[in-house]
Amino acid sequence: GTSNTKKYLEEDPDKFDVTIDGLQYNEPVSKIAYTATRVTGEDVGTYAIDFTGAAEQGNYAVTFVPGIFTITKADATKLGLKVEDLTPTYDGKAHEPQVSVDYLAGITYSTDGKVYTSVAPSLTNVGTKTIWVKATNPNFEDAIFGGDSGETFEVKAKAATIKANDAQKTFGDPDPELSATATDVVKGETLEYEVKRAEGEDVSDGGYTISVTPDADSDVNKNYLITCETGVLTINKRVVTAGLPIDRTVAVTTFTAEDAAKVYGDADPEFTATVENAVDGTDVNYTVAREDGEDVKDGGYAISVTPGENANYEVTPVSGTFTINPKPITVTAADASKTYGEADPKLTADVEGLV
Repeated sequence: GTSNTKKYLEEDPDKFDVTIDGLQYNEPVSKIAYTATRVTGEDVGTYAIDFTGAAEQGNYAVTFVPGIFTITKADATKLGLKVEDLTPTYDGKAHEPQVSVDYLAGITYSTDGKVYTSVAPSLTNVGTKTIWVKATNPNFEDAIFGGDSGETFEVKAKAATIKANDAQKTFGDPDPELSATATDVVKGETLEYEVKRAEGEDVSDGGYTISVTPDADSDVNKNYLITCETGVLTINKRVVTAGLPIDRTVAVTTFTAEDAAKVYGDADPEFTATVENAVDGTDVNYTVAREDGEDVKDGGYAISVTPGENANYEVTPVSGTFTINPKPITVTAADASKTYGEADPKLTADVEGLV
């Protein structure tokens, strides 16, 4: 008789181990002729080994005792258990570990390494779970993924970008509504964030930085690894027109915005200019001067506006005209007399109003 063994998936031995008792005088075992075969089967279990041979062989009466052939479980590694997709990226969908085996097996899952269930662990939002996966087949030792402490199943944050949109305004105007554009976001979802800009209201080279701050408490944002990119708010110069309200003319002694003048020989009035489209509370710097000359002149004298330093304005000067009118004078003839027959005396006159 004999007892032989192999592991599941292994080939049977070329010949079975057989024990022959009772041979005399150190005769070789080849003195006994036989054939050993086992019952067909490859699953884990025991199978009888039977012998075929003559009962009488030379000097020996042979008794054949059946043996046992045992197939034991294959090592767990032979089952080929693989667990993949353990670190999916968030996409708004539920994710489960992807399990495969090389041979048919029952798959169960555990989140504590003790209690196993057929329901796979699932994650939709960013987060982690510790998992074990067991594959069972009666012909294999149980294959367990996770070892003593388990493996981490994790949904990782999806990379997304929020770019502050560039904006512009004219000096003195209120800010436009600041906005941003989010990209690489799951369809149907909206990231939550605040858009604000650096303080300042003057025209500035390079403008003012527009920044984006994600809402740290947003449940939606927690599923994303957000990169923020800045924009620029440009404040453009305001276009203003500085000019004279009216032409200034001579022969008027009262100065008004509608009509003002001087008489030849009088001192110039104070020249002013009106400013249109300036922001309340801000100054526009300029000077007003007129063309030199004190005589009456056809077409008058040009009054010019010269802009000063106006960082927030684009100034357009508009000239006016200063007209000097003739000064009125009075010429009065002096009375005169003569005696009849005499020559006329020299006639004279008094002139009043000369400069």
